[in-house]
Amino acid sequence: MLQKRIYIFYFLVFVSFGSLLGQEFGRDEVKVLKKNEFTVGGSVYSEGISFDLRRSFQKTVDVKRTVSLEFGRLRNIKERKIKPFGSDIGRYVYGRLNTLLISRLSYGNYKILAHKQSSSGVAIQWINHGGLTFGFLKPVYLVVKYASNNIPGAPFIYVEEQFDASKHTIDNIQGQSRFRSGLNEIDLHLGFHYKTGVKFEYSNESSKVSALEAGIAVDGFLKTPEIMAETRNSQFFINLYISAIVGKIW
Repeated sequence: MLQKRIYIFYFLVFVSFGSLLGQEFGRDEVKVLKKNEFTVGGSVYSEGISFDLRRSFQKTVDVKRTVSLEFGRLRNIKERKIKPFGSDIGRYVYGRLNTLLISRLSYGNYKILAHKQSSSGVAIQWINHGGLTFGFLKPVYLVVKYASNNIPGAPFIYVEEQFDASKHTIDNIQGQSRFRSGLNEIDLHLGFHYKTGVKFEYSNESSKVSALEAGIAVDGFLKTPEIMAETRNSQFFINLYISAIVGKIW
C-alpha cells in the first residue's frame, strides 16, 4: 500500500514539475543571494524511515553544496509484523534476527532548475549526494513461553531469546522484547550510499525553508547484514523516498 502511494505521489510530482517548467523563471528575480541554509527533515522510504540534518552553502546562483547527517533504519522487504494471540507484549516480525539501524554521512549538491518568481512561488532543485553508510546491526530478542518442567498445570516461564527456527513458533512467541535488549551486541557494517531526487521549496518567507523532496536512494554494504533468518538477505537496499523538510536561510 505504501509503495502504491509513493508511485501516485511521483506521478503528481512530475506532472507539477512539467507545468512549472513551462513558466518563465528569470534569474533577475533573485534579489538577494543568501549563502547559508540549515534544515531538518524526516523521510519515509519504501523499506525504512530516517531523520536528517543538512547544512548547505550557496556556491553560485544555481548551485548549492551540502553536507548532511542522517539517522534511520532499513528493513528487509520480507519483514511482516505478527500480533501474537493472547499476549499484550506487542507485535513482532517472525524470523527477524537483527534490526539494521543506519547513519549516513553525505556530501553533494543542489542544482537549482527553477527559481521562485514570487514569495508564493515554487523553487525546483535537483539534488545529488552520497557518502558513507554506517550500519548498526542490533540483535532482536523475543519473549518466548515455555512449560515449567513439563508439569501439567504448572505456571509457564517466559525467557528472552534470539529467534531460532528449530524451537520458536508462532505458538510460543509472545512478542518482541525491550529495545535495549541486545544493545551490547551491536555489530558494525560499513557501506556507502547515493541519493538523487527533486526538491520543491515553497516557503513564502525568504528566511525560511519549507520543502518536499522525492527521489531514490541506494545503500550498499561491504558484507551482507543478516536481518532475517529464513529469507534471503542482500548487501544492497534500493528505496524510493519522500521527505518533508523545514529550516532557515541567512
